[in-house]
Amino acid sequence: MYARRCLAVLGLIGVSVAVVAQTVNLRPGKYEMTTEISMADMPKMPPFKAEQCITGEDVKNIAAGKKLGGVEELGLNCKTSNFKLNGKTVTFSVTCDSGTWNVETTFAGDAYTQVLNGKDSQGHVMTGKGNAKRIGDCTK
Repeated sequence: MYARRCLAVLGLIGVSVAVVAQTVNLRPGKYEMTTEISMADMPKMPPFKAEQCITGEDVKNIAAGKKLGGVEELGLNCKTSNFKLNGKTVTFSVTCDSGTWNVETTFAGDAYTQVLNGKDSQGHVMTGKGNAKRIGDCTK
């Protein structure tokens, strides 16, 4: 159960990190992300997909280092820190009661890639990687 909660946090970070640093080189729209997460001493988990709408307002907020990863709104007692923007790449850290992760996301117009590395609160090493592509405009 604990491992599932940690993986859920990583998954939410992975899905919501899409909004980071969109002023760099990411067009607002609907994105589909495929994420693979692995945890030491656990069977390999299958990749999972999720969609997210990235708005122009998200672009403005995140470019200013606000709402990084979207974890602040999840009620999981997570905080972000160490935001750095370097060209097309954004890095930051996420610290939750369930663990700490470093996130690196690189943007390329209508796509992005990301890598997550960290440990849960019991010291288990967890990694994740994701690829996302723009699949159209957001519908609302």
